[in-house]
Formats: sequence, structure tokens, C-alpha cells
Amino acid sequence: MTDALPGTLGRHVLVELYGCAPDRLDDAEVVAQEMLAAAREAGATVISSAFHAFSPFGVSGVVVIQESHLTIHTWPEYGYAAVDLFTCGHGVDPWVSYRSLKRGLGAAHGSATELHRGAVELLQRVAVGGPPRTTRPPPPVARDLWFTDRRDDIAVSLRHAGARRFRQRSAHQLVEVYDTAAYGLVLTLDGRIVCAERHESAYHELLAHIGALGHPSPRCALVIGGGDGGLARELLRHPEIERVDVVEVDPVVVEASRAHLPALSASLDDPRVRLHIEDGAAFAARAPDAAYDLVFVDVPAQDGASDALVGGPFHAQVFRLLREPGVLVAPCPGPRRHSEAFLRLLALRRACFDEVRIFSCFASTFPAGSWRFAFCSRGHLAPEAGPDPERAARLLAGHALQHYNPAVHAAAFALPTFLAALVG
Repeated sequence: MTDALPGTLGRHVLVELYGCAPDRLDDAEVVAQEMLAAAREAGATVISSAFHAFSPFGVSGVVVIQESHLTIHTWPEYGYAAVDLFTCGHGVDPWVSYRSLKRGLGAAHGSATELHRGAVELLQRVAVGGPPRTTRPPPPVARDLWFTDRRDDIAVSLRHAGARRFRQRSAHQLVEVYDTAAYGLVLTLDGRIVCAERHESAYHELLAHIGALGHPSPRCALVIGGGDGGLARELLRHPEIERVDVVEVDPVVVEASRAHLPALSASLDDPRVRLHIEDGAAFAARAPDAAYDLVFVDVPAQDGASDALVGGPFHAQVFRLLREPGVLVAPCPGPRRHSEAFLRLLALRRACFDEVRIFSCFASTFPAGSWRFAFCSRGHLAPEAGPDPERAARLLAGHALQHYNPAVHAAAFALPTFLAALVG
């Protein structure tokens, strides 16, 4: 750091920016660019930076400068940003950074208060051990940008490359694709991870093959959600399946997947797949009786049972449109954090179906690390016994699966003690 200001060690400007452009405040890449520009415009030497985008909105970040730091947190829903500008010495003027950020974030107005930090008259210089540091050129700038999928009391964060590959707000949700360091391209909806390029098979393989191999002879399948194409891809690995109807309410999900996740979305162009852009519950309500052998709900279960896809009328419709035997595979609320909703939905499904079994899917891209699903059958099926050996062997011989095998199939139905007691 440079020499101190007369009488103090540093200048601290506390900034509040109002009436900012919400889209700019909710874009971690834009916020990072403006913070870095504000530091450099003031003459600061940038050392590193780190920024996190949170769900459902907001960005936090820091720019570490040789002369101290700049930090920010944004509230896009209010068009508001809180900023700290701390500098040491004569060489950097924090007010230049203030004006730069006000302009760059599109603030209608702002307020700022300057504090002088470290009054020298109150301090006593002490000896610091070790040889004096030699002057060296500033290190290369290290830059970190992070996306955080944050739920009520749990989160998962992924470092990403910067500018999003895709970002569009549809009539239903914000659809984004991040290029992450750990998992490649990641599709998110309203800030929640839907699938990750390098890890999606842990989810899609387990759901599709437990459902398909838990049924003795499936021919027709319905996927509600699943606009990325991953579940359809796995179902098409079963030659006995003649048709897969994918019902995705949001065309922008399909657009993003076609553009950036072709390994999943290519399945949507298979002649056995029919893609319907409409509401899944409405589609199920008008589907003919006994039209499907398999139904998959490929959307997250929330913490309650009031949504159209988790209520009693929907499950009654699914039972009606299933042949016998028939299978519904659908997500459950978290049994620990949302035990009341879990039990309420379990009771509803048991009232509608002949058999209900709970199984687990483990994936590190889920904030909790695992997800529980219900295998609900019209007719009496026992999926926990494992798949038919001959059909499973043909599946594994014909495809290089990453996660599913007969042992994993059976193990998925082994419940931890607390959950077995809860399920009863």
C-alpha cells in the first residue's frame, strides 16, 4: 500500500445506489465488469476478484486491490446496491469509483458517506518481524465468478467462466446456461440447477431405467417437464418403448438445450419422440384412458403439495391414463427439511396407487446432495427386487451407461433408518 493520508490510514466510502437497472444488478458478469472498471478508473491496482450470483436474485462480490478493496451486494428486486469502497494512501480516489459505479449500474440517484479510518494519533507503531518485502510488479489478476443455487437453508456454489452462454427470461422463468469449471455447461431455471453436462447421467439414468425396468413391458411413456431431453434420451435406450411424449411448458428451456446441450436435446428429434409445448397437468387431464405404461414428472417437488403436479386431481388423472400395470415416477419434497409436505404427498399417492415405493438419487449438483422419488404403480409391482436380468443385461451391453446397473437399482430402494421409519 502507498503512504498514508495525513492523519489517517485509509478512506472508507459507504455507498447506496437507488433506481439501478434490475437486469444489470442481477447479472454477476455485468456487476464484476463495472466493479473492476470502477477500481481501474480510480487508479487502483487490481489483484483479484470474486463474485457470486444467488437464487432467486442478487449478486455479491469483492475486488481486492493493492490499495485495499471494493465490495458490493445487490438487491435487483429493489433496484438497490450497497457498496463499500476502502482505499489506503494518496494514489486512489474512491469518489471516482463511486461515480463510475453510479453510471455503470444505471442508478437514478445515490448517496455516499466518507469515513477516515485509522486515526494515527490513536495508534502506536510496533515492530513487525521478518525482513522487509522487496518491491515487485503486481501479480496477474485472479478472477472468480460463482453461481450459487441457494434454497431455504442450504446451497451449492459452482465457479463459472464468466459470461453466460444463454440468458433469457421466458413467460415462466429465467433460463440460463453457465459454463462451470467442475461440471461443464449447467442449465438453471430461476437460479436453480436443472442439469449439469458432466453429471446429468446420475439423475437421468436412474429415473429412466428404474421406471422402465420396473415395468415388465413398457411401450408408451409420458414425460412431464424434461424439456432438456435427458430423460427421453435414456428411455429411448429401451427398444420396446415405441413412443415418448415430452410435455414441456416452456419453449425457452427447449431452445437453450438445443443450443447448448445437444447430447441431451438430440433425443427430442428422434421419430419416437413427440414434443408438446404446453402445461403438463392440462395435457394429462385430456389424455385418453390407459394411454401410457410409464409417466415421469421431471420437475422439482417444492415444499408443499399445492402445485398442479403434486395435488390429488393430478394423481387421479395419472392413474386413469396408465395401463395396468403402469408406473409413475415423481419427485418428493425433502423428508428432513419438509417432512410434513413429504408425508402429505406420500399419503395422497398411497390413496391413488396400488403400490408406492421411495427411492433415492444422489448427485452433487443437488444442494442437499440427494433427492427422493416415488415409484407409484397401478397394479402390484416390486421394483426394489431389481430389474429383469436379461433386459438389464441387454441395456448395459448396448450402451455405455455411467451410473445405472442392477445393483444400483436395488440399492436405490434401501432407505436410511430415519426415512424407513418415516415412510412406515
